[in-house]
Amino acid sequence: MKKIFTLIVAMLAFAGVQAEEKTVWEGSEPISWNTEVAPGTQFETPEGTFTGLKKDDVIRVYTTTTYDEPQYVVTYKKGEGWEWTDLVTTVADGVISYTVADETVATEIAERGLVIRGQAYTLTKITLSKQTPTEVINSVKAMPKTATLYNLMGQKLTTARSATTGDACTVGIKKGLVIANGKKYFVR
Repeated sequence: MKKIFTLIVAMLAFAGVQAEEKTVWEGSEPISWNTEVAPGTQFETPEGTFTGLKKDDVIRVYTTTTYDEPQYVVTYKKGEGWEWTDLVTTVADGVISYTVADETVATEIAERGLVIRGQAYTLTKITLSKQTPTEVINSVKAMPKTATLYNLMGQKLTTARSATTGDACTVGIKKGLVIANGKKYFVR
């Protein structure tokens, strides 16, 4: 079990971030420009929906559709004049995703919210994934001298001591991530 946990931690370290997704709005809002084709209107996120939004956070808008060819548009109010600005999003299986491009956009969305428009779908949920960097210690020199080392597959590595410094070093691994005493180290 410990090896499985170590492997999971290592994979998250390799990815570089851990995502904590939380639902910031849930309901059922029909969206449609043309109410003759489908009922609905645009949707504005409630105030405070995106408090604390940062660069690289991911906003996901979940939808359902019963109509052919839905059109998805997510906008925010930009700049001093609050011009409507479309976000560059991706859509897969009815989920609209946007990764916050920079701190300026994050601030504007946090202060003013989003407007979700389009054609022929129902908005069901909005989530926010906060991207939290994982810690990777960047030097093998910082590695404990008596550490047991594991690779990303959770396999125990043979260790040796440096003749000059006495530090732990890996045998049979040239570079990459290793785990020692539950911490991740990068071997260059």
